[in-house]
Amino acid sequence: MKNATNHKPLLIVVAGSPGSGKSTCGEFLAKKYALPYIDYDTVVQNFMEPLFEKHYKESSYQQFCKEWRSSCYCSIWDIVMQNIKLNNSIIVSAPLTKERGQPDFFKQLKTSYQTDFDVMAIVFYVAKDVLKQRLIKRNEKRDKEKLEDWDRYYEGQNSNIFWDADLSILLTPEEGYVNHKIHQFVMKHL
Repeated sequence: MKNATNHKPLLIVVAGSPGSGKSTCGEFLAKKYALPYIDYDTVVQNFMEPLFEKHYKESSYQQFCKEWRSSCYCSIWDIVMQNIKLNNSIIVSAPLTKERGQPDFFKQLKTSYQTDFDVMAIVFYVAKDVLKQRLIKRNEKRDKEKLEDWDRYYEGQNSNIFWDADLSILLTPEEGYVNHKIHQFVMKHL
């Protein structure tokens, strides 16, 4: 959706651990505000799983993902920034575990892509036992190693928010996907 001529485009980032509700939230916001939506898993899983099966099957899937992480995120950000440069606000959902701890992450993104935009970041926090049950229930092959070493995996998930978004919100799925702050911030950009 094009923005009003006097507003910078809005990047809505929905982040959190796998299984935390990012995709559901992103889809909800995309429908509610008629904005384009990019989901990390939708973009990368169609090539990551076959690539792993064909060339890396003897490796750990988690190690494989770490090796390809940068390329996957570059693909996502290229798509998102193409929209931003067209003055389109957009929603992206992705784990962004490392990025949440980088105080100048969005400043670096703006510099790297030579563009400007406002950022609202929603980070989902899900209790350890609840998240484990969600991953068991979704029964994805990519979650197998996470579940096998659950305590170590969960400790590696960063729920702290240190990045430089214009508005950062920490939510639990029980709180829903839109509150007054979120709605007000989005509406000033549409």
